[in-house]
Amino acid sequence: MSKAYSYTIYNKASGKIRKSVSASENDIVHMYNAETENVIPGFYDPDNYKVESGEVVAVVEPDDWDYLNRDKRNHELLICDWTQMPDSALSDSKKAEWATYRQALRNLPNHSSWPNLEEEDWPTPPN
Repeated sequence: MSKAYSYTIYNKASGKIRKSVSASENDIVHMYNAETENVIPGFYDPDNYKVESGEVVAVVEPDDWDYLNRDKRNHELLICDWTQMPDSALSDSKKAEWATYRQALRNLPNHSSWPNLEEEDWPTPPN
């Protein structure tokens, strides 16, 4: 039995995602029209993504930027929660660097460009 992978099928001309499927490498070739469609690995919701120049991009309405940036900010906070735990192996100085980074993340909604942040507006995590 072949292993199944996630694939997304999209229209070559428009970049509109038709559907995402789970299929083996052998079966995926029979699930789309190669003349008008293409396949990329991964699962992408057709309501939230499209393909431009072979890259998956989010389809974002202007009102969604606040939500998306808050979601990204919250994710960044979540993945570094461990740095502030009492049993963290980090030194006190490194823990303080992470605390400063986390505060900068929390302050992002006060940024003058919020919610239309550029990549350089985001704080850089400590090394």
